[in-house]
Amino acid sequence: MRLLGKNNMKPYIVFLLTALLISPALAQIYKNIDEDGNVTYSDKPADDASNEKVDLPAVNTTPGLDLEKLAQQRQQVETRFNSAYKLYLRSPKNGSHLMAHQRDLHIEAAFEVSVRSNSPEQSKIDEVKQAAIAGAQIKIYMDGQLLPSQDGKATVKEIFRGEHKIEARLVNSNGKQLTKPAKATIWVHRPRAK
Repeated sequence: MRLLGKNNMKPYIVFLLTALLISPALAQIYKNIDEDGNVTYSDKPADDASNEKVDLPAVNTTPGLDLEKLAQQRQQVETRFNSAYKLYLRSPKNGSHLMAHQRDLHIEAAFEVSVRSNSPEQSKIDEVKQAAIAGAQIKIYMDGQLLPSQDGKATVKEIFRGEHKIEARLVNSNGKQLTKPAKATIWVHRPRAK
């Protein structure tokens, strides 16, 4: 058995004091310092007269945890989902030129949604993703005017010559924009009438 030196005793003394404080049958505590300077604590006085009574403060107790209640609260924590949308124009590409033989302009926009959750219940993400997609719709504008569109597609018949600004916006059912708009500028070329 190895004897502990003065410096190695500190953790053991703290442990001993803690164990003694927890003890329900707390009696008088005695501090004893031997001739080598080692300090010991005990509930029984040592044989020599170098004992010193230690007055300990009242024991502070904390009620136990109700584990069943904690488990119920954990189940009731609301799962939070964050949806990130990405909107883009498939056609026309920014900077496109329509020539004389191209009479109609076909516009197509699409979006992607990624859903992140703070919950380990990842199976719910598919449901939330579908709900996020169902609640979002694409509105298409040309030169600031809303175009009739369906599923992110619109067609402008016999488009006029010149520069045109195309913008797709992704909105929810309340009309709030879900992400920044996708934009393109195009030029339509038509022969001039003489």
